[in-house]
Amino acid sequence: MNFTQYTLALILPLISLISCENIKKQPFDGKVYKAELSATCKTFADGGCMTYSYGIVQFEKDTVHISKKRITECTPRERESQLGNSEEQFSISYSWAISNDTITIDGFNDYGQLILVNNQLIGVSKHNKELLFNAIELNQ
Repeated sequence: MNFTQYTLALILPLISLISCENIKKQPFDGKVYKAELSATCKTFADGGCMTYSYGIVQFEKDTVHISKKRITECTPRERESQLGNSEEQFSISYSWAISNDTITIDGFNDYGQLILVNNQLIGVSKHNKELLFNAIELNQ
């Protein structure tokens, strides 16, 4: 085996491994998933409010953007403006990888490893609560 054949024998498996990783990532490129992280209730003499916190995971080819969204619904509705809604409390980008149906987000472990099951991503919160991420359109 000459040097060229030896080099190709070493490099070709590496190139195919990288290509396989990119093929596995393609179905996620542009996908957005949302999970309810928490729901809290506050009562008042004249009504009450529910506040929902959502985790949003938005995939691109090599990065994933993690953000949170808070929605408050009150009775009477006027109270909602006092408590406010938050489109994004933060948005941070991370690199990610997929192996079989398990997604690992490098440097972010709040949702654990995400496992793809029937077009849902299943993770686990820091408090051991199962998180179900459903695919959504970006404006939801």
